[in-house]
Amino acid sequence: MTARLAGWVLGAAALAWLAVVALGATEPFRQPDAESYWFEAGALLERGEMRERFDTGTAPSSWRPPAYGAFLAGLRAIGADPGSAARVNALLLAAAAALLALCARQLGAGRGAAAAAGLAYLWHPGANQLAGSLMSESLFMALALGALALAIGGSRGQRAGLRLVACGLLGGLALLTRTVFYAWIPGLFLLAAARPGRVGRAAAAGLVAAGLVAAVAPWTLRNARLHRRLVVVNTSGAYNLWLGNALDATRVADEPTRVWLAGLRARRSEVEVADELSARAWSAVAAAPGEALARWARNGAALWTATRDAVPGRGGRLALAAAQLLALLAAARSLWRDPRRPELWALASIPLLTTGIHALTFAEPRFALPALAPALVLAAIGLGPARRAEGGSSPSR
Repeated sequence: MTARLAGWVLGAAALAWLAVVALGATEPFRQPDAESYWFEAGALLERGEMRERFDTGTAPSSWRPPAYGAFLAGLRAIGADPGSAARVNALLLAAAAALLALCARQLGAGRGAAAAAGLAYLWHPGANQLAGSLMSESLFMALALGALALAIGGSRGQRAGLRLVACGLLGGLALLTRTVFYAWIPGLFLLAAARPGRVGRAAAAGLVAAGLVAAVAPWTLRNARLHRRLVVVNTSGAYNLWLGNALDATRVADEPTRVWLAGLRARRSEVEVADELSARAWSAVAAAPGEALARWARNGAALWTATRDAVPGRGGRLALAAAQLLALLAAARSLWRDPRRPELWALASIPLLTTGIHALTFAEPRFALPALAPALVLAAIGLGPARRAEGGSSPSR
């Protein structure tokens, strides 16, 4: 009876999130990048090509990963306005929460703990920052968690090979949405190999890799023809690295810097600009390595604590910090309690690598979601009694 009541409470809270936080008043262009995403979708519809963000839209570009622009273009093609597209994004956030709970269940978490983990994801300030807006993390997290669910269960049951290839395909689409998915790829391979079933370990990882390559290769080949060099997904990573290091993570350039950057873009190709910005970032690091290490440590910590007005009041921020600390302790408990489960260590690699990538640039609440989601899966496992997935058991410490 208690479990059923808890389920109703959690379900009501999820519906409240959909009704109040996400599907209520939408602000599609709340985030500065949202307008450029909508512009890119229009350019793709009109010209059939991804266009440079920083000019009038006449030059083909690899500035951004293409999948989210293509997704918005599809919505625009069927008549969606920005508000409608933002509501679709909200539904994707809810789908990601359901997939997170599914991942936890597959790895042995109880129903209540899995549902609570999904709800914690929905109510995190990063998700609330995305709700009702046009940012790419909504699609990214649905794709990434879909790939994760397939990696966890892909080798088991009928059509295991097909599911593993589908895992790679979804992972490739996630990478083509946000390149922070690079941090998830080792975990996907390890998860697929750690849970052998009808498909062996090496074959499972190979099938995931085949799907990933099949999804990404057409875009990489297009970039090679456009730039005459290897650009796997996009060129904006160098810009973010430059903002996070040469500009001391302020993300706000003064007027002389803006003028310099505009002149650089006018004189050089897109990949040459990326090379220049990357070189300046690493030069700043080399000039003051101690400061760079301290900055990266602050950025990594900020990924788990950044609120930027997303949580009102000092009390709210302290409550969020306490909740996240408890979740991380529960995640650590799942590893401590059963250190011989390789799939848990594979899952733990994802938040660690994601935090490392963002430490090189800067942190915002929405950037925490790719690190938070797998940590919540581990936390859901740690909250329950020690047991193996699929109904097995293991002795607790």
